[in-house]
Amino acid sequence: MKNDYPEGAQLQQFIKRRRHMGVFWRSLFLLATTLGVLVLMVLLLTIINDSFGFVAMQYKAEPETLLLQYHRNRILEAPQTEISENGDDLAARIRQQNHAIGILSMARIHNEPDALRLAPIDGVAPNVQTVTSGDYMLSRPLFLVTTQETLQDQGPTAIFTGYYLRNAYQLVEELGYFPAPEQAISQSWEQWQQSTGLPPSAIGDHRQLAGDISIVSSAALIPLTQAMIKRNQQDGASLQVSVEEGGSAAGLRALCEGNADIAMTSRPVLREEWQSCQRNHLTPIAFRIATDAIAVVINQENTWVDGLTKAEVQRLFTDASNWSDVRSSWPTQPVMRWIPG
Repeated sequence: MKNDYPEGAQLQQFIKRRRHMGVFWRSLFLLATTLGVLVLMVLLLTIINDSFGFVAMQYKAEPETLLLQYHRNRILEAPQTEISENGDDLAARIRQQNHAIGILSMARIHNEPDALRLAPIDGVAPNVQTVTSGDYMLSRPLFLVTTQETLQDQGPTAIFTGYYLRNAYQLVEELGYFPAPEQAISQSWEQWQQSTGLPPSAIGDHRQLAGDISIVSSAALIPLTQAMIKRNQQDGASLQVSVEEGGSAAGLRALCEGNADIAMTSRPVLREEWQSCQRNHLTPIAFRIATDAIAVVINQENTWVDGLTKAEVQRLFTDASNWSDVRSSWPTQPVMRWIPG
């Protein structure tokens, strides 16, 4: 019978080869274990840092940024889509075309409710009750954003920021916005006092201040910001405050590059924007001031739409060419989309 097992020198060579293979696989296992531990440490550090606020991490994609960019690209790439940074221009364009549809801040149409028609979504229209309860799905927080360095300077921008925070709630509903949660308002006020090191009474000294303040604002916040500037002047301030309408991203970019003192935004600061400020040795601070409802609006001569579902809103702002593509009973007219840039 043939012996299939190695013997003598062949056995020694076999044992030596197995020993080398064992060393190789053990080293590979230790390396994999070490890498695994390092990855877990990085993930743990991410979780800890995220629990306490923004942190600059080059290896981590920002989910909010990716999601925002994905939906933005889908809408911008849709045919028959027009974009404008100016809310008044958007409203005027929609009024001129009976087959147009657009997205506007409620504050933009508050003073002319009969000029455009709101389209309820799943039977829910924006109002104080539905926005506060969360039943109306298209709402967003509004922020005043400046920098820690500006607040610590205790100059005109710091005082005007405090004035804005103290008085905004009196104008919010009057101008078509909705109140921010009381806890958010309280936190913003406390944060201002901690960042400036000033007492609330310091805001009363704004009449003694002079200087220029530059603001770049989201279209949604133009009415509130202009009203705040007017009230500040009526209260005797000699500040010269300029407001440029450029959108949230443009406002934060100008703030982080040192070209604006305040950015008024209709969304939170994204991590990549925070990092941009940090590279310029600036630390952005966002103060929640109000809530906005985003209205889906149509022309007054549009007689076929009484309301929309979420799925229909998605189609109307992405891949529908004609109104009849969404509902066969609607006319075969092109969907003209007007959206803020």
